[in-house]
Amino acid sequence: MVFRSNRGEASEEEKELRNEELENIRQVFLRNSQVILKSLDNLRGVYDDDLIDFFIDGRLDLAHKFEKGEFIDSYIVHTETDYVKDLLLGFQEERRMIDHYEQSERISIIEANELRKNVNLLESYSISGEVNNVPLKRFVKNFNKE
Repeated sequence: MVFRSNRGEASEEEKELRNEELENIRQVFLRNSQVILKSLDNLRGVYDDDLIDFFIDGRLDLAHKFEKGEFIDSYIVHTETDYVKDLLLGFQEERRMIDHYEQSERISIIEANELRKNVNLLESYSISGEVNNVPLKRFVKNFNKE
């Protein structure tokens, strides 16, 4: 593939080749998605419908990101070490603040543990390398219901 990582200008030929490669990837992804979605739908009655819906939602979310051009961009961001390092520092600071509030009795032990659980969950989805965030969307949806 001709993905240029440096800041230099790509020639028109390189840009055209890159666009052609991206279009080929898009076509393969969409064909595969159709097969996967059909296969998942055929598993209804064999497996729990909620499980099937979870995987279908995940694939549709991924396809939506891919169509909008967000998939490749978010994948590249997640592979940058500075991004991961900043995330880890941020979550470390969150935990430090939770500890501080708990020790100063501004929040209870139960509240602190719940906050830690949420930080851990967000951290695992943020740095897992997975672009799919359907489980996180369901968590937020369930959290908002409470």
